[in-house]
Amino acid sequence: MSNETAPHQPIDIKVLTQFLNSLQSYSQDLVQHLRSGQKLCHYTSLEGAIGIISGRDLWLTNSCFSNDDEEMNYGYRLVDEILDDLRQVATNDGDGTRVDWLGRLADRIASSRGDQVYVCCFCEKDNLLSQWRGYAENGGGISIEFDPGGFTPFTGVESPHGLMRLWKVFYDREQQHKIVRACIDYPYWAAHGDDEKIPFIADALQFFIPTFKNADFRDEQERRLIFTPYPTAMPKPRFRTRRGLLVPYFSLQELSNPTGVRDPNFRLPIRSILVGPSPHRALNLQSTRLMLDTNECSHVPAQASPTPYRG
Repeated sequence: MSNETAPHQPIDIKVLTQFLNSLQSYSQDLVQHLRSGQKLCHYTSLEGAIGIISGRDLWLTNSCFSNDDEEMNYGYRLVDEILDDLRQVATNDGDGTRVDWLGRLADRIASSRGDQVYVCCFCEKDNLLSQWRGYAENGGGISIEFDPGGFTPFTGVESPHGLMRLWKVFYDREQQHKIVRACIDYPYWAAHGDDEKIPFIADALQFFIPTFKNADFRDEQERRLIFTPYPTAMPKPRFRTRRGLLVPYFSLQELSNPTGVRDPNFRLPIRSILVGPSPHRALNLQSTRLMLDTNECSHVPAQASPTPYRG
C-alpha cells in the first residue's frame, strides 16, 4: 500500500474571492481598508534594496519559507486548537457525525501546508528598532515606504494570475478565533454537502494563516501582500537560495502584467527611503541617494534613521 497522500484540487480562487469579498457585510471589523495617509513600510537588507530600487520589483515569498518558522506554526497551531475545541463540543453533544467531519477538515488543512500562498511583508510604522536589529549584523537595513494606493491596480480587482490582497496581520487572539470561525461557518458553504465544504474552508484558512501572529509582535502593525496563484498562471515561481534553502517566490512586476512578463515601464509606488542605523549610515545614505537618482527616482526623498547605533 502506498503511503503517499492523495492529491487534492488546487485552491478554488473564485470561491475564495467570494468569501473574502463577503467579509464587508458578514463582519465589518474584518474588512481591511488602509486609512488615508497611513504608512506602508517594507524593511529590507542593503542587498534587498538594490533589487527593489534598481530592479523595480518586489518579491512575494512562499509562506512556508518565512524568515521565522514560528510565524506559520503559530497559525496552524491556532487552527488546530480551535478544531480540537469544536470536536470536544461535538463529542459532549454526542454528535459523532460532526466529530468525524471536523477530523476530515483537520486532515485536509494538514495536507494543504504545502499549497502555494506567497507573501510580501510591510509595517505600518517606520524606524522600528525591532526591525533594525534584524539587519544590524549585515551592515544595516533600509525601510522603503510605499503609497498604499499604488497597489490598488493589482489588489483591488481580479488578477489574471490569481488572487492578491493587501491584508492586515491580526494579533488579538479573540479576533483570530473569530476569523477562523467565520471561515468554518460562512453561510455560502451551507449550500454544499459536508465533504464539498471542506476544500473551500481549507482554502480560506490557508489564506488567513499567514495573517496570524503572536500578540508580542503587535507593535509592528504588519500588513501582508498575499498572493494565491491560479494553477494556469503565466508567470511561474522563481527561485533563490537563503540559509541553505531553495526558496520559491513570485515577481510583483511580472504579476502586474497580464502577459506575465517583465514590464520595463513598471514603477513601484515608492514614497520615501529611511536608511537604518549602522557604522556606515552616512555613506549608506549617500549611496542610496545616488542609487535613487540613477534609477529615475530622483523625486523620492531619503534620510537616515536618527536611532543611535550600538553594534
